[in-house]
Amino acid sequence: ALFIVINQFKVYFKLGTLQLCKNLIRSVNQPNFPKFESFPVSHRVTYKFYVGRIKVLEDDMAEADKHLTYALEHCHKEYHGNIRRILEYLIPVKLILGYLPDEELLKRQELSHLSGLVKCVKIGDVRKLSEELERNQHLYISKGLYLSLDRLKVIAYRNLIRAVVSIHQENVKADATQKATNAQRVPLRML
Repeated sequence: ALFIVINQFKVYFKLGTLQLCKNLIRSVNQPNFPKFESFPVSHRVTYKFYVGRIKVLEDDMAEADKHLTYALEHCHKEYHGNIRRILEYLIPVKLILGYLPDEELLKRQELSHLSGLVKCVKIGDVRKLSEELERNQHLYISKGLYLSLDRLKVIAYRNLIRAVVSIHQENVKADATQKATNAQRVPLRML
């Protein structure tokens, strides 16, 4: 039964009729549907992957994270292509939720198109982030990630503001220390 649902997901994704996927998800969640754990792991992983993708398109990042993380944790470690496909969606979801992936993971999984985004978000470089999004726009649109990744600009702005506030606080502390030192020197000059 889950195998049929997965094949219908594939057809709906190819046709671009994702609203029909909601009916499939509802049917799997029905009490009369066989227990999810009774299906082979490969079917469960594929199902969770597709549901995660749907949640990304619905802009429900917390649910997308839950489903894609399940898919990644239960995916066989030797299926590198499947792991990479899952990570292509999970990493942007994690970025939007505020988690930065390890640079080594991106290199190991050959996801270099995401490493520029990660760097820009981390340092708060909004202009370069926009350039990175434009450079790989066709790829992100084809995967249905572009609009979600555009939300990274807000996170980049947040990180930029944090950096500015941190620098400002350091300057205020340095100014206070300098004034205290000068205040101590003035009486010594009077002697």
